[in-house]
Parts: sequence; structure tokens; C-alpha cells
Amino acid sequence: MKSLFVCVRYFLKLEIMSRNGLRHKGSDVVRRLSGTASASAPVVSIGTHDGKFHCDEVLACVMLRQLPQYSNAQIVRTRDEEILKTCEIVIDVGSVYDPVNFRFDHHQKSFTHSMSTIHPGKPWTTKLSSAGLVYAHFGRDVLAHILDMSKDDEGFEQLYDKIYEDFIEAIDAVDNGISLNEQSMRYKVTTTLPHRVSYLNPSWKDKNPDAWPAFQRALALVGEEFFDRVHYYADDWLESFNVVREAMDSRFEVDPSGQIVEFVNGGVPWKDHLAKLEKSLDIETPILFVIFPDEKGMWRVQGVPVEPESFALRAPLKKEWRGLRLKELEEISGIPTIQFVHANGFIGGAAERESVLKMARESIISAKTDIITSPFGYFFGIPSRKYVMGGPLDGHSEATPRIFQESLMDRIQKLDFLNAFFYLMDPKDSENEECQLLTICYAHEALHYLPKSMVRFYGIFSGNLIQLPPKFRKAIFEGISSTASCGKSYETCPQSGFSLIIKTLLAFLPDSIKNENFRKRKQAMYM
Repeated sequence: MKSLFVCVRYFLKLEIMSRNGLRHKGSDVVRRLSGTASASAPVVSIGTHDGKFHCDEVLACVMLRQLPQYSNAQIVRTRDEEILKTCEIVIDVGSVYDPVNFRFDHHQKSFTHSMSTIHPGKPWTTKLSSAGLVYAHFGRDVLAHILDMSKDDEGFEQLYDKIYEDFIEAIDAVDNGISLNEQSMRYKVTTTLPHRVSYLNPSWKDKNPDAWPAFQRALALVGEEFFDRVHYYADDWLESFNVVREAMDSRFEVDPSGQIVEFVNGGVPWKDHLAKLEKSLDIETPILFVIFPDEKGMWRVQGVPVEPESFALRAPLKKEWRGLRLKELEEISGIPTIQFVHANGFIGGAAERESVLKMARESIISAKTDIITSPFGYFFGIPSRKYVMGGPLDGHSEATPRIFQESLMDRIQKLDFLNAFFYLMDPKDSENEECQLLTICYAHEALHYLPKSMVRFYGIFSGNLIQLPPKFRKAIFEGISSTASCGKSYETCPQSGFSLIIKTLLAFLPDSIKNENFRKRKQAMYM
């Protein structure tokens, strides 16, 4: 009976295509990706839309074909619903999301799913495309098959999350028209994977375009990049986690401050791991530099960024050294065998370990003499006053905010109101450290939502934060590093004048960029 059903289904498919004027062989509607099915093998089809193709459905097809049930599948490119009904799985077309019946479209108005809704507990709220949908439902099986791993293996879920966050989420966002940020970009990026897939489509000048050969090239391009990235994260990135953990555990052996980490066997992918381990291990004193030998045996010292993908540093190498090399640099620094310091101060090198260690130590000391400033002091397009954390440099445990006494209206008129948030706090709340921390976190989080018309320069840290009390520093990092990470409600400090600051900020923001978290917080205020 099963064989009879397969035959009937196959010939029904041919009949529908014939009725619609479509040929089975040589048509752009049904083509086999590669290989030849045996005469007795069931005909399995993956349905997707015709016309211009995009990175999301191409990647979805690539991932599905890694699974045994779809490894020899045909690709059906059409928008004809009758033909799509004959496909075993349909992606990116049909206006239906029904995983039970293997329908995976995201274009319908009713579709609002993200990884966080399909897999509660996952943090990503970006609306899914067909790539994200296939990954959400089949991704673990795909990775297990490619890597010959068990889903229960240590690190497997970490790998699954990493591939979504660093590879697939951007494809979801691009296909759904979600901008990387709400400000205009300083330069164009046109070499991303979605861009390169788009360029493979037939030219608009082609009078008789045949999209199938171009679609095949897109499958090859996306497949190669996907496989390379999966193996990189599995073979390099995942294995480096334990290396970074061990280096962090032994950091006090490198320097008593605990702010310098050494990778004795050379540079590894460390930025993601270091940031997450700092949080999971509740490390209060931030790590500022890493040192390691490179492949040629020269030693490197590198600053730790505020976020793994950020160019802003927690502490750069000394300003006097930046952009210098060799003899000139050695004379100014007094450090033997020093070779170079990058003009931005994020990395430097020397021939000996002790030299890069000294570079890191002197840069930490230099940073401690800087005036500590909030991002707000550099954020607005008018001369903006800075606030500092009061108290002696080496006795900052008792430090308290020191602010300028100006009225709220004066600051609002100058678009300088964010610098005033401590001044506006109710005396009861200003004496409450928890309310101060909440104020700092929310105010820094608000930077994500300011339109460019209000902003001159998004400079995260001009000074450095290492002399701040650890709790204050942590609040700033949490606010800047991730929206909705501050954790507590405005109701925690019901008398706080800082709610007036956020209310004012919200008044400046277009509704289109007020996310759900800010809407909820707005409702919690005294509006």
C-alpha cells in the first residue's frame, strides 16, 4: 500500500504540473539539487517560492538537505498552491506556519515568532525568516548530522545557540527588514552573505531569465559558508572555551590585579567566552588585557572590548605609545623589545613576554589617572558637562556620585538631561544604592534608543571605568551591553526622580523604536 501511495502521489504531482503547463524535466519549477534518485526511491520535494531568491530560503534548503529524509529532495520553486500541496515540506511561501504539517512561511501578518517564542528561555527576539524557522525546528538534528555529535554531548547546546546568534539571526533580520540599528550607518556594508546571494539573481536586463542555474550557485555559496562556520564553531570556538576558562582561573598568577589574562599557547577565540565567563563567574574586577604569543613567536597584548564585537575598549594601551613603532616607541616607553602599538591602542607587540606584561601593567596605571566620565558627557552635540564618581582613586569603595546643580528644565533645554539623573533622585532613593544602580543601568540602556538627530558621537567610554566601584561599573556594562538587562522594575524605587529623565527621553523617541520593554516600563511610571 505504501508503494502504491508513493506512486499515486508522484503521478498526481506530474498531472498538476502538466495541467499548469509545466514540464517535469528541464523546468524551473522542479529541479533536483544534485545526484540522481534511484528508480524505487520515494520522490520527496521541498517547496519554496519562484522568482527572485533570497538568502533565507536558500539556507533553509541547504540545512534541510543535510537530513536523511531530505538528502535527495527535489526543489519545487513555485507559488502555485496546488503544486505546493504535493510537497513534503514548504518553506518561505504559502502564508502558513504549521510545523505539524511542515509548512514554514513567515510573511503572513499573523506570524510574530522568534527563537524566544519557539524555544522559551532563548534570548533572541528577532522575527524569524524561513532560515530561522528551519533552524528552530530542525537545527539540532542538522548540527548533529553534520558533526556526528549527539545532542546530549557537552557543549552541543552552546554550539546551537552560537550558530544562531552569529550566523542565522542576521539572515532573519535582513529578510524581515530589521535594521542593525536605528541610526544611519557611517559606511555601507555590501559583502554580507545576503548581499552576495542577492547578486546571484538574474539581471533585470535578461529578457528570458532562467533562475535555476543562479539558484544552484546560491546553494553552493551558502552551503559552503554554512559548513565552514559550523565546523569553525565546533572545532575552534567551542574547544577554546576550556582554554579561556583555565586562563581566567589562573589570572592572579599572571598579575596580582587579576586584570590580565595570559593564553600561553597562543591566541584563541576568547572575546565571547571571556564576556560570558565574567558574568557567570560573577567577576567584579574587570579583565582589561590579554597577552599571548603569536604564530611567529612574538608576544601580543590586546585590550578587552566593552562588548565582544565592539571597538570600544575597557582600557586602551597608553596614549603616548599609540601609532609608534620600534626604536621611537622603545625610547618613549622605556620598555625593551617593544615593537608596536596600534594607533587606536587596542593591540601592541613585543619580542618578550615580560615586555607585553609591562605594557599592560603601565596602561592600567595610566587609565587609573584618567577622569572617569559617563558616555553622556560625550554623547550630545553641545558642550556637555561630565559627571564623575567622587572619592579617592584608590579608596573608591565609599565613592558617591558628584553632580552639577542645575535645574531639570535647564538640562532638558540643553539636551543634557541625562547627566542630571542623580540630581533628580528623591533624597530617600538617592541614599539607596540599589536605586542608584538601577538608575545608572537604565540610563545607559537608553542610549540604544536615541535617534541620530540627537547624537553627535556614540563614544561608549572616553575615559575608563576601572576606578569605579565594581557595582557601579557592572550596572553601566549591563545597561550598555544588552537592552532589557537591568533586571528590575521602576517600581523598585517609586520616588526616584530618574523616572522623569526616562519619561523625557521617551518623549523624544519615535514610536517605531520604542520596544516592548520600554513600553512596559513606561506604563510602570507615573505618567
